[in-house]
Order: sequence, then C-alpha cells, then structure tokens
Amino acid sequence: MTRSRATGITALLLGLGVVAYVNTIPNPDVLRTIAGPRIFPYITAGILIVCGLGLIFEKSQKEKPFLTKKQWINFVMICSVYLGYAILLWAFGFIIATILCLFTLSTMFSRGKPVPIWLRAIYAVGITAVLYICFFTLLGMSLPVGKFVRLII
Repeated sequence: MTRSRATGITALLLGLGVVAYVNTIPNPDVLRTIAGPRIFPYITAGILIVCGLGLIFEKSQKEKPFLTKKQWINFVMICSVYLGYAILLWAFGFIIATILCLFTLSTMFSRGKPVPIWLRAIYAVGITAVLYICFFTLLGMSLPVGKFVRLII
C-alpha cells in the first residue's frame, strides 16, 4: 500500500460518505432553482471521488511506505493533541483550550528549530484572539465557555 493509494482510498471513501450524507439534506422547491442546498456538497464529493480514483490508479515509479515509524508517532501525537483539545474545550472553554492547543502544536512543529517560548506563546494568544474576534464578534457565534469556568462565573 503506497501513500498515494492510501490517500486515494481515503478521498474516495470520504467523497462517497459526502454523497450519502448530502442525500439526507432536504431540497425544497427544486423546480424554481437549479442550484439548491445540495449542489456545492455534490461538487465537493465529485472532486474527492475523481481525485481519489486518480490516486488509486496512478502508476508510481517507486513504492514508498504509507507512513514511516516517525510519521506514525507524529500522527498519533497530533491526534492526541486534538483529542485533548476537545476535552479542554468542554472543561475550560474556547479561549483556554485554543491557547493550550496552539501552543502545544507550535512546540511540536518547532522541534529542532530555535523558536523561543515567548514567540510560541504570542503566536498562540494572537491566533486565539483573531479566531475569537472572527467567530464571536463578526459572525455572532457562541463559543464554548467550559464547565469549570461556568462554576467560577
């Protein structure tokens, strides 16, 4: 199993999943508009399926393993950070969880490079502030506050 073939299978399955899910979306008044709420998900699914099939049937010159041992370790670590983010989001809310997640990921990605800790902290706080402004202020979305933060407030 090569990396491109595994990616192709994943894209194909994801595209088929999108098609299956899009079929559950109600399409009101199809006769008045050609482009209903299903059109863009169908286009996305079509692109995923075509690209997935292209990767599956691509002839590669050199067989490479899907992921090396180091890449598997990094993959598991990143998935663990996102799982921890989901738990922290529930417990402490958007701001604290996002700052900790971004700081952890920037530390992981800067491994071996001389990035000072204060710069990673500024990055985490700055990106969190931009996300907060975009989602809460501009879009008016409610962001999770967290169970423990609610007890304090």
